[in-house]
Amino acid sequence: MGAQRSIATGAAGALAGWAILLLGGCAGPTLTAKWGSDYATNEVRLDLEELRRERVEGKADVVFHLKAQGVPRGARLLLWHKSRGGRPVRVPGVYIPDDGRLISVKDRQEAELHAWGLARGEAYDLGAADEDAMIRAFVKVTPFPLEAKGPGRVRVWAEISSARGDAWVVNGEGFRPAEEISTVLASGEEDHLDEVIASPAGTFSRVVFPAAWFHRPDGQAVWKATGKSGTVGLAFGWGASALRAE
Repeated sequence: MGAQRSIATGAAGALAGWAILLLGGCAGPTLTAKWGSDYATNEVRLDLEELRRERVEGKADVVFHLKAQGVPRGARLLLWHKSRGGRPVRVPGVYIPDDGRLISVKDRQEAELHAWGLARGEAYDLGAADEDAMIRAFVKVTPFPLEAKGPGRVRVWAEISSARGDAWVVNGEGFRPAEEISTVLASGEEDHLDEVIASPAGTFSRVVFPAAWFHRPDGQAVWKATGKSGTVGLAFGWGASALRAE
């Protein structure tokens, strides 16, 4: 799952420890196959409230409270985490009852979530479901976003999408409906050109593979998108440099 610490702690630190996500069981097939907001139960919602940021062993530790809304009466949801490019893994020792709080199994107190060692552009991606995965809710935040704004409402942002940091998902919004957008990923004297068509809502999402395109396991690149409104760009690395923790 990469160099990442994610800890659920009770009010008295009852569950504190290293990388407890690595100790969880395997995800059920339904939740694994149907991950993300497109598969969420309409009436249930997850929210992450950031409490503080601390330095732990030289890396940022971002601490959250998780809240759920719309959990059916008597339901009990389990918590899952999906790391960059990985499969969902159960977060042990915690659950969400119908009051929407994340509760420690050990002391029955509200728990905290710690996202430690995240890189820039790396999402903290959580899901909650009952045992049969009939109720599902998801939340994803990027504590250290990699984004840029262009003319008007244009905005682009990039998210690491592989365990090795060799692939990214680049997203855009604020373009004209169905606009043709020319993109270029440049590294040194090498370029990779592409064409993107914006959705009717003026958005797009594109996977880029700098390691494969430039035949190098790591490096630096600049990605630019040019449409009718102008040009917007992002600079990012891939490989080891992309995975450097904040």
